[in-house]
Amino acid sequence: MDDGKEEKKCKGISKAVVKKTISFNDYRDCLFNKVNQMREMNVIRNHHREMYAETVNKIAPSANDDKRIIRKDGIHTFAYGHYLASSEVCESERESDSDQSVSLKSVSLERLSPSSFLT
Repeated sequence: MDDGKEEKKCKGISKAVVKKTISFNDYRDCLFNKVNQMREMNVIRNHHREMYAETVNKIAPSANDDKRIIRKDGIHTFAYGHYLASSEVCESERESDSDQSVSLKSVSLERLSPSSFLT
């Protein structure tokens, strides 16, 4: 970050998708406007010794954090159990933590044969 480069990271999202489709503005919208954004990834997976190509749709930058209590300003957080968290957390912040849902949907599924890897 010191040398002027953007450092973009999303847990569970492939590096190519992060590099090509996510910008600084996406992170800003996620943080301040609480907007979750979906990204599609093409992955190769193995289910019971059968190779499949899947298109997976995931939440890329997410405004929800299930391990921290987000304070009213939307930037600062407390760990669960912190001694100041109970005095400062309002009911709306607790509701936003309980509304979280991770969406993982397979959009398409295609069985791959060993000959498809050779071409």
